[in-house]
Amino acid sequence: MKNIKNLVIFILLISLILVSALLYVKSEENTNYKNTSEYLNEKVKTYRNKLNQEIAEKKVLVVSNEKYIEDIALRDSAIWILKEEIRNNKNLKKKKGEIVYIKNKTNIKKDWKIKPGLIDVLDDKWVSGIISTNTDSVHLDFNVKNEFVVTFTKKKDHLFSSPYPVATIKNLNPNTTTENMQVIQLKKYKESRIIVGPSVTYGIDSNFNPHLSVGISVTYRLISL
Repeated sequence: MKNIKNLVIFILLISLILVSALLYVKSEENTNYKNTSEYLNEKVKTYRNKLNQEIAEKKVLVVSNEKYIEDIALRDSAIWILKEEIRNNKNLKKKKGEIVYIKNKTNIKKDWKIKPGLIDVLDDKWVSGIISTNTDSVHLDFNVKNEFVVTFTKKKDHLFSSPYPVATIKNLNPNTTTENMQVIQLKKYKESRIIVGPSVTYGIDSNFNPHLSVGISVTYRLISL
C-alpha cells in the first residue's frame, strides 16, 4: 500500500511539472513582453563593426491579435504608422508576416569658403552633388545613397530561457545612423490538439468491480467549444 501511495505521489509530481512546462511555453508564444510599457521602454541597441558601420538591433514584437497593436499605437507614433500599414495590407493580415519601421539620418560634413562663382562637385560612393554660388545665393544639389541589410534571427538571454526573435539592421553607409526602429511580426498561433496532463478516473473493471486509477493521460482534442 505504501508503494502504491508513493507511486501516486510521483505520478502527480511529474504531471504537475509537465503541465507547468507546457503553460510556460504557451505564455512565451503569446508575446515577448509582459505588458505594453515593457515593450515601449525597450530601446534600440546600436554598435559599430570594424568597418565603422552602425548596426541596430531590436526585439521583434510577436502578436496574434491586432488589438494589441492598436493599444500600443496610441502611445507610439512609429507603431501607429505600422498599424495603418497592416490595416491597408490585406496580404499581410491574411498570410501573416513581418513589418519594419526604420528612422535614420545621414550626416554630411564638408567645409566651403563661400565666394561668388564657386563651383564644387562631390562624387563618392555615398554622396554625390554640386554646390554653386553667385553674389547673393547658394545652390545645393545632393544625392545621398544608403544601403541596408536586414536580418531576422533568434537569441536567448541565458541557457534556460526561451529564444526570442530579433531584427538587425546594418547601415552600410558609415555616415548613416538609426534613430528609431520598430518591428512587428503577425503570427497565427495554433492550439495543440494533443493534451498531456494528470488523470484520475473512476469506473468499473471487466469484473464489474469499482476501480480507481491515477496516472498521466494523453488525449487528442477533436472539437474546441
